[in-house]
Amino acid sequence: MIKRMNRTSRTRDGFTLMEVLLVLAILVILGGISVGLYSGVQKSANISAAKAQVDLFLDNCRLYQQAMGYPPGSLQDLRIAPSDADASKWAGPYIDRDPPYMDPWGMEYVYVPQGRIPDQPDIYSVGPDRQEGTQDDIGSW
Repeated sequence: MIKRMNRTSRTRDGFTLMEVLLVLAILVILGGISVGLYSGVQKSANISAAKAQVDLFLDNCRLYQQAMGYPPGSLQDLRIAPSDADASKWAGPYIDRDPPYMDPWGMEYVYVPQGRIPDQPDIYSVGPDRQEGTQDDIGSW
């Protein structure tokens, strides 16, 4: 009878294979859900960042135009005075970053001095698809 009690009173050591597989399955499911949620948040954050950068460039272009009397020839003119600029009028640099000016998708912002709106340049990102002229372009218009 004593032998029988010793066998039944043994404690288990470790986890069974089924328990380990169940925990792994739960972790994979939670990981898949979090990746799906994160990708949507990241896309939205990139679009918001591009809109903010376009607005910043546009505001600085307006400051440049007020000081110089004409819009900048390129976004680089906001950082470095053009060689033909009147040094007494140029009040820059109008932006702190050095060129090239890249959007969140690694593409350079497009700048057109004579934009669609009179007396305002077009500044835009080609958006997540990296193709110009599509619906996802993010611009100052």
